[in-house]
Amino acid sequence: MKNIIPNSDKHLSVRNRNLENGLILVHAEGSLYGCINRVGDIVIPIQYSRLSYSEGLFIAVIYDDATKSYKKGVLNLLNDEVVPFENCYSDIKIENGLILYRIGGLWGAYTIYGKKICEAKYSHIKPITDIMIKVGIVDNFLSNNTYWGLINIKGEEVLPINRYNTKCAIWKHDQFIAYTDNNGCIGYLDITGRELLKPTYTHIGDFVDDYAIVAKTLYDYCHEEEREIENRFYGVINSSFEEIFFII
Repeated sequence: MKNIIPNSDKHLSVRNRNLENGLILVHAEGSLYGCINRVGDIVIPIQYSRLSYSEGLFIAVIYDDATKSYKKGVLNLLNDEVVPFENCYSDIKIENGLILYRIGGLWGAYTIYGKKICEAKYSHIKPITDIMIKVGIVDNFLSNNTYWGLINIKGEEVLPINRYNTKCAIWKHDQFIAYTDNNGCIGYLDITGRELLKPTYTHIGDFVDDYAIVAKTLYDYCHEEEREIENRFYGVINSSFEEIFFII
């Protein structure tokens, strides 16, 4: 690496001294950004219009004279292009060990090593574990609902997006991934996406000493009141999701 001798360069200033691993984000005259280490060696060349650091990677923007446009990409600490520079990216961010990118209004994802997980086809995308990604599609034409699904780091559908399931929710609960079907019943997956419990209960409490309180909701039609009456029944399951007893 070439030493830039920052102390002798009046046109070079430090932008941020708080990067990890002794890295220093700097910018030169003309507002070009780069990165050096503590002894002044260049880590990322000072040639980018914007440069930010997150989770061991740099999100960079460079101006392309040939196309007269700005291009976004992602670099690692060796100055290798993890995500090649393109002018199609509206946004790039790094979250929970994944590179998320937006083209127009839709999101896709790469691994931190630059392998594409999925094309930009989702309205929302959010990693919920290091190998499981929650994705959503907004139906702007009919109901403006958001329909949720789950993919893995290979881009494979674990829970396909179901546009008929208006109540679907997906979240991480303790060491599990929980989701709801269109009836509001809760199902559980392990962190690899393997099914542990089909949507069965409308409530599952926290596990205490390997047991959890659960509830089922049943509806009876009351002819006198001309409406459905909600009845909730409680029981207990163990950590293997086996039903121990139920009070009905």
